[in-house]
Amino acid sequence: KKGKSTGWIVPKELKHRWLLIMGSLQEKLLNLLLKLKKIDIFFHDSDHSYKNIMFELQTAKKYLKENGLLIADDITENDAFDDFCRESQFNSIKLFKTGVAKKY
Repeated sequence: KKGKSTGWIVPKELKHRWLLIMGSLQEKLLNLLLKLKKIDIFFHDSDHSYKNIMFELQTAKKYLKENGLLIADDITENDAFDDFCRESQFNSIKLFKTGVAKKY
């Protein structure tokens, strides 16, 4: 939100569980996922280029638990979300400009 600092939406009681990681996504994402081992949800809302969306979703997919969700914002800017879901055989729904894909 304009005028707000990063992390403004995280409630105070959850701040101790929140970590901001700065740097190149290509450098930081894989290291974070390796550390976490498995994730329930991945939310894409960074560079919305086709190449970057595909990189994030394909990388996160490998660490996603069964019934986990991949969520991508601003999916109307290109076909990356649709292509990813088709290639990965993920079921998906679209809510306005946001896509939600579920791993089975």
